[in-house]
Amino acid sequence: EVIIYNRVLSTNEQTQVLGYLRRKYGIDPNTTTNSYVWVKVPRIAGSTDSIWAYWGNPGTTAPNYTTNGATWVNGYRSVYHGAVFGANNDLADSTINRFAATNENVLTTYVTGAVDGAVMIDAENEAFRVPPMSRAGFSAGLWYSFDSVGPDSGWNTIFVRSGGTYHHILINDASRNIGFYNAAWYDSGVPLTLGNLYHIYLVVNGNNAQMYLNGRLIQTSASFFDNTLYPLNCISTLGAGSQAAYGKLDE
Repeated sequence: EVIIYNRVLSTNEQTQVLGYLRRKYGIDPNTTTNSYVWVKVPRIAGSTDSIWAYWGNPGTTAPNYTTNGATWVNGYRSVYHGAVFGANNDLADSTINRFAATNENVLTTYVTGAVDGAVMIDAENEAFRVPPMSRAGFSAGLWYSFDSVGPDSGWNTIFVRSGGTYHHILINDASRNIGFYNAAWYDSGVPLTLGNLYHIYLVVNGNNAQMYLNGRLIQTSASFFDNTLYPLNCISTLGAGSQAAYGKLDE
């Protein structure tokens, strides 16, 4: 059994965990012993491949690939962890590309998220500007907590080409359905519930798009806009401070 926490436990919490292990497995938690863990990986190529786990040892130096972007090399353009920031509270890109997402007025840059930390969008002018991703085929996704609707028509923008009517992922203010906007509203027919956490994933190939919600395909359309002409370059807000995401954004 593996128990992982994203924070340091209090002394009382540590005692509770040790008591749980003692009752369930009949072992003395203060005794050093072996732990056998099943880990699913794509493949092990040979006898020289290894899986390493690091935690709680200040005397150990983590390998370079944990910080130099080498982990995200197979087709990843940018990866933004909601708890990793650079200068001016820009979102740091964990890939070797180092395409930082520029912070535009986002004040609450660390809240509890689905995966460690998240950023909170709670004002119309808050967004992260990313280098234009002008590919005809791409995929993009995130964890999103739908916390509220905004005062400016209430539409919640998640991914967008800033400054135009080309929203990659958008939530309708009246129905609260999720979909996209290509000079007109394309509705998935699936509503989101305020206060709920969702994993949203978009796959685009030219004018064809598929949207997934919590792993389930909810929209297929052949009417998506040309992302090479209207590239994704903004997380939250249509531009000029309107239609922000109003929720927590996480990796």
